[in-house]
Amino acid sequence: MDETPKGGTVAVMVRPRLGLPLESTAGTTPESDGRWPFGAWLDTLARIGGDFLHQLEPVALGCAVLLAGCGTAQSVEVEGVVRDGRTGAPISGAVVSAENGTSTETDEDGRFTLSVEEGSGRQLTAEAEGRCPVTETLDVTRAGVDGVTLHLFGRLEVPQDHVQVGFGATVRVEVRLRCETDAPIEWAQTGGPELSAEHFETEDRGRTLVVRTHALEDLVSLEDRVGVIALDRRQRGEYRFRLSATFGEAIEEREVRIVSAPIASGLFQVATGADVYLNGGSGDSQLWNLANRPENSEAELSDSTARTPFFRPDEFGTYVVEHTPTHTQMLLQAGPYENVPRDCGREGCHGEEARGWETTAHAQTFRRGMDGELGADFEERCWSCHATGVDFGIDNGGMHHTAASMGWTQPAPDSAAWDEMPRRVRRHGSVWCSACHGPGRIIPPQFRWQYGSKFQVGVCARCHDVDEGDADANHRSPHVDEWRRSPMSRFSRALAPNDPALRQECAQCHSAQGFVSHQRVGEVAVPDANTVAAITCAACHDSHEPSAPRGLRIYDTSEPIAGSPVEDLGAGALCASCHRPGVARSEALDHAPHTVQGGLLVGRGARTTDATDTGPHRHIADSCVRCHMTRPDPSDPSYLSAGGHTFSVRARTGEPRLSPAACSPCHGEMEPATIGTRDWNRDGSDGPIAREHDDALTIITELLRARIGAVSVSDPCASPHVAVDVIDHDAILQLVDAEGVMLGDCNANAVFDDGETRMTASALPADLRESAYDVVMLRSDGSHGVHNPDYAFSILGALNARLE
Repeated sequence: MDETPKGGTVAVMVRPRLGLPLESTAGTTPESDGRWPFGAWLDTLARIGGDFLHQLEPVALGCAVLLAGCGTAQSVEVEGVVRDGRTGAPISGAVVSAENGTSTETDEDGRFTLSVEEGSGRQLTAEAEGRCPVTETLDVTRAGVDGVTLHLFGRLEVPQDHVQVGFGATVRVEVRLRCETDAPIEWAQTGGPELSAEHFETEDRGRTLVVRTHALEDLVSLEDRVGVIALDRRQRGEYRFRLSATFGEAIEEREVRIVSAPIASGLFQVATGADVYLNGGSGDSQLWNLANRPENSEAELSDSTARTPFFRPDEFGTYVVEHTPTHTQMLLQAGPYENVPRDCGREGCHGEEARGWETTAHAQTFRRGMDGELGADFEERCWSCHATGVDFGIDNGGMHHTAASMGWTQPAPDSAAWDEMPRRVRRHGSVWCSACHGPGRIIPPQFRWQYGSKFQVGVCARCHDVDEGDADANHRSPHVDEWRRSPMSRFSRALAPNDPALRQECAQCHSAQGFVSHQRVGEVAVPDANTVAAITCAACHDSHEPSAPRGLRIYDTSEPIAGSPVEDLGAGALCASCHRPGVARSEALDHAPHTVQGGLLVGRGARTTDATDTGPHRHIADSCVRCHMTRPDPSDPSYLSAGGHTFSVRARTGEPRLSPAACSPCHGEMEPATIGTRDWNRDGSDGPIAREHDDALTIITELLRARIGAVSVSDPCASPHVAVDVIDHDAILQLVDAEGVMLGDCNANAVFDDGETRMTASALPADLRESAYDVVMLRSDGSHGVHNPDYAFSILGALNARLE
């Protein structure tokens, strides 16, 4: 007998083997009620004598079997197991007791052995902390009872996970009390987007939690473009709650998770079993149609007249979605991660990428963790970022799903653990191609515009935007959160037709696709407006490239700065490849220095003074990165607002103060603004670099405005504007009047409309134009001279001599 149902009876009876059955004993007859008279029993025993006793079992059943009440009952061994009534998992440490007072505890496999008095109707009781006790009735014989199963149910039961419930959805979580008629219950939100009182309430004295999830638009800043919506861990709408129930002196707690949607990269290659959310853009009219789906698919489009409909792919293959107002047709390729063929690196296709990837942390971290190289803390929570397709609670064919289907659980880290993993599970044990590119098959050529989506930040945000306390991860990764605060995350003009990201001469530094195109082939392919990305992770990092630290696309040697590359910049070489003077329109007379920081740092690019190789920050390790990406301590108010991937030495939120972390490693614990105090501008008084620089630049600006005004350049507008200064506008030295209106912008709307002609520095004399270039260079730097004080004040001195 293997298992006994709850409340059932186990009966195992072994009869004595007698040479002569009692019911056929000669010379005796039963009473009318079928019972044998007592005298007949005695006669029979006397006649059978020793032969009867000889044939009893080796351990005599005694009078308890043959004569009720004649002697003491024997104890026999009862074996069994205690299991969870809901999951069937064994319960260790449960106490199993019998009526005679004997008891024992279950081992780690939930098994027990207990001495129980022989007889019918014997009772076994199992108890465990936090569970309802259970009593089973058994018939116990000398042979014992094997295979008894006692099921214990928790006295407090509540579903732990509610996954893919949707945005703006009402979710009810029901609590079940099994063996207690009353227990005070309290709920508290412990994680996720904060819920107001109207979105978070309880009913029936806490036995029901009612949650209204946020609308998608509350959590995600939607683009104006049609496409697939990327959802990182915060944007997916994941809420966590703690339930506390009081049972007398004891308090039991449960964690409950409600998840609106899966993590999504924003790609057009998606996982089956995971909801896919679409964005119809900012138009007034919205209408969607699921035009085609794979054979046997039952997927349906929900909210087809909303801006953000969704559907759940359920079969491998192609789903064609149409957005009627914009005449946009999207092919989404879906499949489970476990079905993706691992042939991305086959000869003739992506061999170079595969070979490079094999030596990266993406490829090796999971294996190193399993083998114990990363310590004892490498556990299942590490899967979500170091394995492929992991989204707990969603049947997408990823690592967690495959492991569960095979009954594999992660052992403690050990040198042999990786090799002992089942092959089907092990193939997910890295961040390999489908982790970033999606599990669907390659999109056909006629839809190549969708390839651009791989530059979306969502591809990396699923792992590199992890908050502290995330239940599915054991680390914090704030990279994307910081990046969102930086100018790198935004387009200059919200993707208007004249946005630099969509212009050939500008896309190299204003779009991820343009930058990568320039690095790969030396030319800029103008990105598609449907999928062009700002300067996202993929612009700077190549996940297939092992030769440079962190997969940086440029390292140590920069692009040409003022005519030639600069070496020994470390990671800062990547920054300097765009932040260098004169990248765009370098052959035009009126081109502006534009992004000048790299030039100021290394002492090159000015028109009015000679280049220099000196400067206090020129030769520090990793140059730009060392100061701009040093992350403040978590206790610092500027944490996540300065340093890291904010790329800023000043806090981008709150008070814009200098981050001490940027300066203290070299300058010690002193106020950053006071570093380098001296009389830089030779006005007879000492001051901080920034103040000395700005005071001198103010004087130079006044001199420049006087010289430009003396030239008397005006535009042909009906009410002419007269030039008094220059600004950098679209990498052009643009003349402006005393009010800052650009010459040629007759209606002063900051745009050159049809019929308007801009007036630039090309209208100035050559020597004045060069002075204007250097003044704009100092203004554009933004460091107030700190990048290279020696070079900055050298330029200021030269300008003063020229303009006076």
